[in-house]
Formats: sequence, structure tokens, C-alpha cells
Amino acid sequence: MAPQKHIRRRPGNPQFERKSAQLCRQVERRLALAFAELEDQDLAELLLIDVRASPDGSRLLLELQRPRLGPGAARPSLDDFELLDRLGKVRSFLRQEVAAAIHRRRTPELDFRLIGEIETPAPS
Repeated sequence: MAPQKHIRRRPGNPQFERKSAQLCRQVERRLALAFAELEDQDLAELLLIDVRASPDGSRLLLELQRPRLGPGAARPSLDDFELLDRLGKVRSFLRQEVAAAIHRRRTPELDFRLIGEIETPAPS
């Protein structure tokens, strides 16, 4: 049996880039479901837009959006800082979900970024 080649963990290495993209897709699929299962309704409504890995793969940046309310709807009860604080409180649960979805020795740390709002239709 031939020895395995070591994959260099460098951006620009095609095999590393492919593995990084694969990791992000796996995490995105798993966390989209995990967010929907959260008991905190403000967090459950967030939409996971993108997952980006750091160059060394030790951290993942989760880009999230909250739905924009239609005309006549109540303003969101939480500002972005409060929402990020709540995300911090469920970080360990989300990391456990990531660990179950990927096959790596170490589970990446999770960072959160809130971006814009998405349009939701007004109730008829």
C-alpha cells in the first residue's frame, strides 16, 4: 500500500480548496436544520446565508440574515447585539451539531455575522 500524500493546508492548493468547500457545505446543511430546531424563536427564524472557513480551517464564519418584517408588522424585539449574544449562548450546541456532521479531529470554532434583512411578504 502506497503512503498517503499529505495535503498542504494552504489557500491556493486545489485539493485544500476543495476540502474547505466540502466542509462548508456539510456545515451549512447541518446547521440550517439545527437553527430550525432551536427553541428561541428569534434564532430559529434566522436564515443561514453562507459558511466560510478560515485559511487554516480552525474557524468557521456563519453569515446569517433575519427576515425583514412586512408593512404593519411589529418591530423585532431584539437588536443585533442582543441577537449575537443569544447566538453566543447556543454556540456549544451548534458546535456539537457541526462535530456530528464532519469527520475531523477538531471541530472548528464558530463565529457569527449578521448581514442585512431578507424581504418577507406581507400577510394577506
